[in-house]
Amino acid sequence: MKTGWFYPLLIFFPLLLIQIVVIPLISLDGFVPNLPLIALVFFTLKNGRLFGAVSGFVYGLLIDLIIGSLIGSTMFSFTAAGFTAGLFFNENKIENYLRSYVFILILFLSSLVHEVLIFVILSFGAEGDAFTGIIRQSIYASLYTSLIGSAVIILFPGRKFF
Repeated sequence: MKTGWFYPLLIFFPLLLIQIVVIPLISLDGFVPNLPLIALVFFTLKNGRLFGAVSGFVYGLLIDLIIGSLIGSTMFSFTAAGFTAGLFFNENKIENYLRSYVFILILFLSSLVHEVLIFVILSFGAEGDAFTGIIRQSIYASLYTSLIGSAVIILFPGRKFF
């Protein structure tokens, strides 16, 4: 079932506000879960690859503009993450994906794509061991995002979403 563009944007702004205000309070060693990315993957699995890439572009651009990060960095990584999640779109398996561990695996993979791209973009030209940084930053942050994203399955196992 396609949800259109209204619900994802309606959900995005409160999640971004929570991401900015509350989530830093639960950081683990500087790693924080990415709530807008969880919503992006969720709505991409409901609506398809093109929706994921376009909404990833819009989400990323809004995040770059609101937070004040390097313009285009989050936009690019969210577009790639949305496209990655969209690769798993199958209209016949939407509910199965959103109600099982498959959602967590897709979320982990999309988060890993996002985190690797952000790390590479933001640390371009920096000194140090890039491989260790990518592993440490990307995998830990992706695991934390997937752990928080599993709440979608645990808290709402049989509920129909939008």
